[in-house]
Amino acid sequence: MKRIFLIQLIWMLTAVAAAQQVTGIWKGSLMGQLPVVFNIVSSAEATISSPLQGAWEIPCDSVAVAPDGSSVYIGMASLGATFEGKMSDDGSHLTGSFIQGVTIPLDMTRGTADDLKPDRPQTPRPPFFYQSEEVTFNNGDFTLAGTLTLPALRPRGNHGYPAVVLITGSGKQNRDEGIMGHKPFAVIADYLTRAGIAVLRYDDRGAGSSSAATGSETTMDNAADAMAALRYLRSRSEVDTTRTGLLGHSEGGTIAFINAASHPAEVGFVVSLAGAAVKGEELIVRQNLDLIALSGSKLNAALTDSLRHVFSIVASPADSLGAATAIRPAMRALHPEADDSQLDAMIAPMLTPWYRAFMRLDPAGYIAKITCPVLALNGSWDDQVNPQENLAAISAALPSAETVEFPGLNHMFQEVPSRQAAMNYGAISQTISPDVLTKIAAWISKLPKTH
Repeated sequence: MKRIFLIQLIWMLTAVAAAQQVTGIWKGSLMGQLPVVFNIVSSAEATISSPLQGAWEIPCDSVAVAPDGSSVYIGMASLGATFEGKMSDDGSHLTGSFIQGVTIPLDMTRGTADDLKPDRPQTPRPPFFYQSEEVTFNNGDFTLAGTLTLPALRPRGNHGYPAVVLITGSGKQNRDEGIMGHKPFAVIADYLTRAGIAVLRYDDRGAGSSSAATGSETTMDNAADAMAALRYLRSRSEVDTTRTGLLGHSEGGTIAFINAASHPAEVGFVVSLAGAAVKGEELIVRQNLDLIALSGSKLNAALTDSLRHVFSIVASPADSLGAATAIRPAMRALHPEADDSQLDAMIAPMLTPWYRAFMRLDPAGYIAKITCPVLALNGSWDDQVNPQENLAAISAALPSAETVEFPGLNHMFQEVPSRQAAMNYGAISQTISPDVLTKIAAWISKLPKTH
């Protein structure tokens, strides 16, 4: 028995030693273009990161290390992928293959902890020289959680601080509007608060610490949540209610327009960051056409007509079953190479309550009714909300609005190294252009006191 136990102990120690040889951080690049980082914690635990895609530390499902530590197998069921690598004699390289439908050579070298941290120099870090308070407020049965930041210096006189609510873009987003390692709303809130402006940012339904979403929410439900945030902000004694407004990004900008038109006595100003101002159906058609052209594919009348036909079905008053029945052959014509499951995956998001309602929404009618000051900004390389069309629509509906197109900025208002890189948000270290931050802060700060 002692001999058997000793043999087992030796085997266990050998396995641990083998695992120790391969543990650590490994970095490589798929086809020389897409960086990949593995963090092999032990013979049973590993993560994968894709820095350019803003994906960090995704857990791997299985890890197997050869008894002598000469090779490693990593399974990633969530990605439908595996990696098999062989260790070099000196332990400095893994030579292997990344398999995800196709086999791609992937050679990896030792990395460091820095390879697991996105380069985001603008993300605010303590100490913060202003007040920060965790708050909650309600919209009916829904509780929304957020962060209120108040400037350190007291405002002159008894007017209170100018104040703003930040409204995220589409989808369930947290209070920082986190995307690919970036925290644009944290950056905006930090900058504005340091400039003497109070800021409230909050988690959307279903995100962060807010109540769960029902799944049936539309833009109008999101607008109601934004108004609940504004009413909470206006209830605070520290703010100037005549200079309290809304700043929204993408769909959030459209929501700011809707609320300014619907609640003129409460919304003191609007800042739109790439807010949609044309009908949703036209916005999505243009978005798809621009992305197709940017990819290098050729546009033609037949393709354009097919796209318009698909989105006209989505925007139609047909019930869900009728829309699903009508859209399938139209999508099949656009994607003849797709199998049934792929087609279903493409169709399902377009038939959600939010998507269909957004496609029917025409913001121009709301914008024309706005009476408060409006600042509308876009980047010239925005591939999601076309700057020329949407800024022109804002100016046509509301000539008093100040519109600015920033050259060389994308949808996230990052300075882009090239036109083709406009949507590589995760690959850009900058979170938001300082010029945009300066413009917003100066514009809000100059709003006149009305009491």
